[in-house]
Amino acid sequence: MLVLTRRPEEGLVFTVPGSGERIVVTVLGVDGDKVKIGIAAPRAVTVLRQELVEAVHNQNLAAARHGAVAGNVAPDVLRGLLVAAVPPDGPGSGA
Repeated sequence: MLVLTRRPEEGLVFTVPGSGERIVVTVLGVDGDKVKIGIAAPRAVTVLRQELVEAVHNQNLAAARHGAVAGNVAPDVLRGLLVAAVPPDGPGSGA
């Protein structure tokens, strides 16, 4: 992990590979143990708080475990049903 020190109004710039678009993270202020940051990013870039990503990930794992026990349906069986439901030429091909 890269660790940097920044003061209010200082920032970091990340360049998106391939597109050259920039993501700018700026320290807006510090109040005790809280740091307020601003993030300027292209609309195509999703910015999420880490604790929310982890909470959703944990809920998905719990649901998958529960589904495997309660439904007792293997993922391969579900994939087989999906493959059978979608024609080889894709959805809506009428085949």
